[in-house]
Amino acid sequence: MRPSLALRAVLPGLILCNLVLAVLGIFLTRSPRAPSASQPSQPSQPSQPSQPSQPSQPSQSSQPPQPWQSSQPARGEALADRGGRLRAVSRYSTQVLSEYMTAAARAPWIFLGGVGGITVLKLDEDGVPTLATRQDAGVPYRMLLQGNVLLTADRRGGLVAHDVSQPQTPRRLWAYHAGAPVYGMAARDGTLALAAAGEGLLLMDWPRADQAPQLKARHTADGDARDVAWKDDGSLVLGLAKGGIRMLRVDASGNPAVVGRLPLKGIVSRIQTRGSRVYVALGAFGLASVDVSDPDTPRLLSLLPSRHAVVDLAVHKDHVLAAEWEGIRMVRDGKSGLVASATASLADGPDTHAMITAAGFVGSRPFAVTWHGFHLLALDQARPDKSGAADERPPPAPGIMAPDFELPVIDASSVSLRQFRGRPVMLFFFSDG
Repeated sequence: MRPSLALRAVLPGLILCNLVLAVLGIFLTRSPRAPSASQPSQPSQPSQPSQPSQPSQPSQSSQPPQPWQSSQPARGEALADRGGRLRAVSRYSTQVLSEYMTAAARAPWIFLGGVGGITVLKLDEDGVPTLATRQDAGVPYRMLLQGNVLLTADRRGGLVAHDVSQPQTPRRLWAYHAGAPVYGMAARDGTLALAAAGEGLLLMDWPRADQAPQLKARHTADGDARDVAWKDDGSLVLGLAKGGIRMLRVDASGNPAVVGRLPLKGIVSRIQTRGSRVYVALGAFGLASVDVSDPDTPRLLSLLPSRHAVVDLAVHKDHVLAAEWEGIRMVRDGKSGLVASATASLADGPDTHAMITAAGFVGSRPFAVTWHGFHLLALDQARPDKSGAADERPPPAPGIMAPDFELPVIDASSVSLRQFRGRPVMLFFFSDG
């Protein structure tokens, strides 16, 4: 009888403990789950944040792929966005050691310069290049085509003029030594401007193309001069290895004087002008668009980062073609700055990754130059964006997705985050130390 009485005494306690453990087990089993994740019959509950069907999340498929959002493209692959698709339609490759570093063009002729001297190509009606001639002419690093005269400059200070009225047989006219490597050249109204490294800016009197120029003025820059370009009003833009660009006016006696400065990060490798815009290749710091409508106060409009380094550029209307070592990029200059349009990578052979050294236009057709070849490009236009161009739309007001704030830029001004809402943005962090 005693065991029976003891069992009756503890039985209620055991039952109560089992109930508590059962309830606790149910709670522990269900607590990690979202209340509505496994309840398809409850439409009023919010869906999981990770589900792509959530209304507040924009669909990724509706956004066009951007070059800087993609992985490294495969050889020959072209990337596309709203502006179209950039691709190579024909090419010329050489089997000799050439290492082309510069180019000039006048349809249908292409002039390439590098370790192998001067190579002349001719494009047929279909845009296919064929070799016209190859001539030993030192190691041209920069080229400038003025009418029927091709100027070539090397890194030892040599400047040589060639008569190319018969492109198949270039003829040497004269030679001049600038005293320092000539990194850039520009000619206007009988005056030849040279960016001659430590010698600064040299202004040469050049009234006749078949005669060597004569030095008439010099401007010693506060850094190595790397490129120079004329503006339509007769003023000059000088790019420096370090320190950005300088705006210069030439007085009645022919002497240049600095009237404006714009500090820029990076080494200026190329400058091109179009109206009141100046485009600057800044190596690893990308491609800059500068407003020089007031030469006294040049203003940075936009800076397009580069995945590699912008080493050359060319301009046709409102399009800028940038050579980026391992890729070629076409960008459009809109009202509020540069907008990526299309990009492509190139290769000279099945086992060779192209290193793009120069870019240009022959007529309206873009081309790229690699160490061992020439590539004629085509931009396949995509369907127009019904929502309008990204750079033409006014910036929307700040929303709840991210707070609005301002960031400093390299020209000591600042930009607000809302100006770039809805656009791909890449931030670069660097130290001056």
